[in-house]
Amino acid sequence: MKQALPAYQQIEQRVWQAIGQRFDLDPVLPGCVHTADMVMVRGEVLGLPEEVRRRINEETNPTWPHVHARLDCSFEEFVSLFPCNHILGVEGDRVRPLVWLCEMAGITPVVLGEAGKERIAPIWEGWVEGISPAVGASPKTGR
Repeated sequence: MKQALPAYQQIEQRVWQAIGQRFDLDPVLPGCVHTADMVMVRGEVLGLPEEVRRRINEETNPTWPHVHARLDCSFEEFVSLFPCNHILGVEGDRVRPLVWLCEMAGITPVVLGEAGKERIAPIWEGWVEGISPAVGASPKTGR
């Protein structure tokens, strides 16, 4: 949707230029900054005994904050699709509003587990160079 709003893109560019001037940053964003993703998964916090939590935490960095959770996806799905060594958790089921936010911002959300199977992608998602992957037709020519 963001791609369809040229005024938004102009405002975004002006904001970045102002930030760049204020903090002496290059006005041209590196390619990695142009790429955004959001991986989501539902889950629940586990109440583990203190000794078990301490032992698990010591396997990583015990000074980091830890939350032990059971995720609504398989281990294989999580490690193959989750691209980071860190995660941000929020209380409550926020998958649907985060998906909507991603869709409005032009970010393709990655939803793991059952929630990902339920997601219906918007019609504009996946359009590359004018070809719809769903029907193989160009929006300009219809062929």
